[in-house]
Amino acid sequence: MRMRSLALGCAVAAGLALHAGLACADPIEGDWTLPAGETARAAPCGDALCLTYASGPQRGKMLARVKRTARGDYAGIVFDPANGDRRYAGRGWMAEGSLLLSRCVLGGLICRTRRLERPRPDSPRTKF
Repeated sequence: MRMRSLALGCAVAAGLALHAGLACADPIEGDWTLPAGETARAAPCGDALCLTYASGPQRGKMLARVKRTARGDYAGIVFDPANGDRRYAGRGWMAEGSLLLSRCVLGGLICRTRRLERPRPDSPRTKF
């Protein structure tokens, strides 16, 4: 009887842990479309979130590796695979359903920001 209770308790705990993990998915996880039409996917990678090109000439290369900050935005590294995988200080934030991803030089003095959109269901680009 004791083993049965222990097994049931473990099963309930595992189910709650799985449910909690699904409920806590990060808002930027999932698929994104970049301004030039490429697609990217944001997924957990270690203790961070990685955005990886899912289509286009940079397919499979990393776009960014960011961690959520206490303010609710994201900070980390933004890569430029077209320029020898050059790394930039980066940050990201959600605005009006879009992900804004910024890469900066000179301590944040000069930045370039791109707006990533969620793919539309009727778009042919939604097929990754």
